[in-house]
Amino acid sequence: MSRYRKIFIKMWGDGKFRNLTLSGPNGQTLWFFLLTGPQTTRIPGLFSSGEAGFAETIGWPIEGFRKVFREVLTQGMVRVDWKARLVWVPKAIHYNRPENPNVIKGWKDTWDEMPECALKLEAWRELQSFIEGLGEGFLKAFEQSCLKPPGKTLPNQEQEQEQEQEQEFIPPSEGRTNSPNPKEPSASAEVKQSESSRTETDPTKSRTHPRLEIFADEYLMAKGQEYLVGNFKEEGGAAKRTETKIPDESLYRQAVRAYLACTDKRLAENGFPFMWFIRELNRWVTKAQGDAHVRRDSGKYDSVCE
Repeated sequence: MSRYRKIFIKMWGDGKFRNLTLSGPNGQTLWFFLLTGPQTTRIPGLFSSGEAGFAETIGWPIEGFRKVFREVLTQGMVRVDWKARLVWVPKAIHYNRPENPNVIKGWKDTWDEMPECALKLEAWRELQSFIEGLGEGFLKAFEQSCLKPPGKTLPNQEQEQEQEQEQEFIPPSEGRTNSPNPKEPSASAEVKQSESSRTETDPTKSRTHPRLEIFADEYLMAKGQEYLVGNFKEEGGAAKRTETKIPDESLYRQAVRAYLACTDKRLAENGFPFMWFIRELNRWVTKAQGDAHVRRDSGKYDSVCE
């Protein structure tokens, strides 16, 4: 039998505990917090939180939190949809098995409060699979209390279906309709990914320059999944050239965040490719230098040029 110890969740708010030496951002403390922190709910491993609120609760600066969160994320220990504000820790249910069907019945209100998104459906399927092994009574209680979220293809599957059309897209700032054009950067290599490719490929090998590392880190935090480089030489070279165009790293990071926060449908559908970001960045820099021939829509990053 495995050995377990119960943790009192209110410990995190206890005055004496909070007066103890605060640990700096680190992966082990974050993992412990994911399993036992005050944000946890009746449903093991599933809770709603934004990254800023999460960082504030644990008492870490946001940048430090993002760095160590990426550690547990790349290890597959946690999954997240920051846009929907949903966090899922798959192994938590193994450490906190429901003692009887009545415990699962108590999940109903919590489940209903969780935001709807593809990650919620993913969590539902994994919870169902685990609870099925506990017996018919447990499974019946689960399916009655936690209704299956509306069926929706997961993001990676949607992207793969789109790529089957073998169509390349023009970046939205061009102001033209989508049409095949071999001269435009393709999003297929950057975006198309399956569960098998993510496990067989070491994502750290796709980083060819520190600026591309920054883009990948921000992509992970904004989108909740790894950015896969499509062309190592092309993207690495483009990332290197940004050091000359924008020497200030913090300003470059702001531009990355502005790009990833864009709500343009075509960007979202194609996974926000790095080379499209470079195109937008080039227009912004050129405009900042006073080129009168730059299109009017090149001011997307004006807000970060201060």
